[in-house]
Parts: sequence; structure tokens; C-alpha cells
Amino acid sequence: MRSWPSRALPSLIALFLAYGALETPSAAADQSGNSLAKEIERLGADLRKLRQNHDKALQDIEKRLDRLKRRLPSEDQAISGQEPKNLEATASESGPLPSPQPATVCGEGCEFTDLRAAIKAAESGGVITVAPGLHGFCGVVDKPLTLRGLKDEAGKRAHLAGGVCMGKGPLVLQSSDIVIEGFEISNVAVSSRNGACIRIDPQAGDITIRDIYCHDSETGILGGSGDGKIVVEDSLFERNGANKGRAHGIYIGKAESFELRRSQVLSTKEKGHSLKSGALTTIVEDSVLAALDGENSRAIDAYGGGKLEVRRSVIQQGKNSDNHDAIGIALQPKNVNPEPHETLVEDNWIIFDDLERCCRWLFRAKQFGPVIARDNQIVGMTDFAQSPLNTDMERNRLLKNRREAGLSAYDSTLG
Repeated sequence: MRSWPSRALPSLIALFLAYGALETPSAAADQSGNSLAKEIERLGADLRKLRQNHDKALQDIEKRLDRLKRRLPSEDQAISGQEPKNLEATASESGPLPSPQPATVCGEGCEFTDLRAAIKAAESGGVITVAPGLHGFCGVVDKPLTLRGLKDEAGKRAHLAGGVCMGKGPLVLQSSDIVIEGFEISNVAVSSRNGACIRIDPQAGDITIRDIYCHDSETGILGGSGDGKIVVEDSLFERNGANKGRAHGIYIGKAESFELRRSQVLSTKEKGHSLKSGALTTIVEDSVLAALDGENSRAIDAYGGGKLEVRRSVIQQGKNSDNHDAIGIALQPKNVNPEPHETLVEDNWIIFDDLERCCRWLFRAKQFGPVIARDNQIVGMTDFAQSPLNTDMERNRLLKNRREAGLSAYDSTLG
């Protein structure tokens, strides 16, 4: 309902009352019907005209207000004394108005000196940048945001070390549509011994993590995103793991999917898996999961089964690896994912570097679906699996040792 101007109310009320009263038959109306009918018709016409005039006046006022709002100067213009511009004309001439500039966090001299304050102030979908250098920041990201660590000319990153939020880690993710990129994060330790460079809480959704260097912490990434998709790209995780195999290089709980691409997980410690995933779908492509001089358990432990795909990657188990097998599938019966279950390992280098070990298996698995291994170069393996599997092996090249494979001798490095 339209709001009428207050000064018009008395005349309008009078007209409505008069109109309503005149619509009711009376004795006077019976005696002078013709003159009364004409008076009613005239008042009705006046009322309709009044309504039309008020509507037109209100529309004109609204249009003028809208034009004036568009001409208001921005805060920057007001401070600098620049002439206000017609923003409507500017937008039509040069395209859409620019997005707000990213908020910057640093030790001193910039917009924010605390990451938590920057997150609180940011609008959903915004960007927060963190200046290069060592920072004790931590933050709980509870809205869709991009957090970007900056680098200086020498390549020095924004480095988070020492700050822990909620007893979990420097970055705790609690929303969907979060992007974390560019940071170095290290030396994360908490009382529960599962401190993570990046912690993903169950209420999170789709998460993208790229260009991260996470090292010397109890866990690299820890958590799951419910029904969300977690993507990790172009990142390095090194010397993470703790608590006698209860913390890992990367540990993904329940999620719709986890994708690791063009990344390295190296030298995982204290019997942690290089990658442990309970996602319905786990995809590893163009990556390196190598024990090297660490004391990892498995290269990949898809503990809930589901769909596992490993392509164009290097899987290496070293002399200190705790398990005989490289890949575990559905080995936690209480946490087995729903159908479908299938495993595809293709076009990889898979290397076992402890040739004195009794048993070196590609798989240890519960049988929940087809297992396919094809077009792989496999060095030092004694058997495909600990127990018989419904396994389809196609065009794999089996090599006794590094020398036969044309590789350099093992020296606990990627070389």
C-alpha cells in the first residue's frame, strides 16, 4: 500500500467519509435523488482525479530521489574535494562499477593488524590479503571469502606461525565458497596433538586451497566439509604428522569429494598416512606422495572406500614406511561409504624403496568394488595385494629395482 503525504490526509479522510455517507440511502436522497446523484458523481470524479495527481506526484518525487542518490559523491571524493560525478552515466560509459578493493592485514601501517578483525569486517564474497612476513595471526572464516597470502619480490610469503584459533590451527574454515591461497603455514601444535595448518569444520562447504606451503606441523589439512567439495592445487605439504599415526600429511574426513592436483606430500612423520581420505570420491592427479626419509604409514588410505582415482602421479614408500602396502581401501568397516565403490590407478610411477622388506603390496583392501591398475610403472613390488582381489591389471610394467627402471639410486630425496 502506498504511503500518502500527511498534509493530504485531512482532505482525503473528508472525501472518503463524505463518499461513504453519500453512498448510504436516506430520506433526503429519496426527495432529491437527481441532484444528489449528480453530487455523488462529481465527488467521485474529484476523488479519482485527486488520486491520480497524488500518484503522479509520488512517482516524480521517487524519480528525483533516485537521481539525487546516484549523484552523491563517494567518501573518497568528499575527502579530496573532487566534483561529484553522475555514477549512472559513469557506469554506462565504462561498464559495471568496480568491486571493493581487498582488505589488507599486516603487522603495522595498513588497514588491519589482526586477521580476525578483517574477517569480521569483510562482506560475504570479499577478499582479504595478508602481507609478506612472519605473522602470529589466526582466523575463523565463517563466511564466503578469499584469503590470499602475498609474496614480496624475493618470493617471501605471508607466513602464519604461532597463532591458533579454537585450539585447532591458524585457519579454521566454517563456511562454503572459501578460497585459501598463497600462504606458508608452519609449526602448528596444540594440546590434542592434531593441530592443522588448515582446519575444515563439518559445517563448511566447497573449499579451494591452492599454492600453500604447509610444513612441520601435526597435520597439514584436517577435517571434512559435509556434502562439500574440497580441492587442493599446486601446494606442498612437508614433514607433517604426529601422535603415533593419529595425525597425517593430509586427513580429509567425510566430504562429497576431495581432489589433489599438482601437489606434493613429502616426508610425513610419526606413522601418519601421506594422504588419508574418507570422501565419497578421492582424486589424485599429477602429484607426488613420497615417504622419502619420513616415517609414514601408507601413501594413500581411502579408509571409507568409495571412488578412488590416482593418475599421472608418483607414489613412493621409503625404508622407514610403517606399512607393507602403498594404498589401503575401505579398511575401517564402521566408516565404509555407500555405493558406488571403485578404484582406478593408472599411468603412475609406484616405487618401493625397502627391498629387504618381506612384503611390498600395491593394495591392502576390503573388496567393495572393481579395482583397476593399468599402464603403471611399478618398482620393487612383491605382489599386487595382501589377499586376492577382483583386480584388473592391464599393461603394467613391473621392475625389480630402481636400476632396472633407469632411476637414480635411492637417497631419501626426490632426485
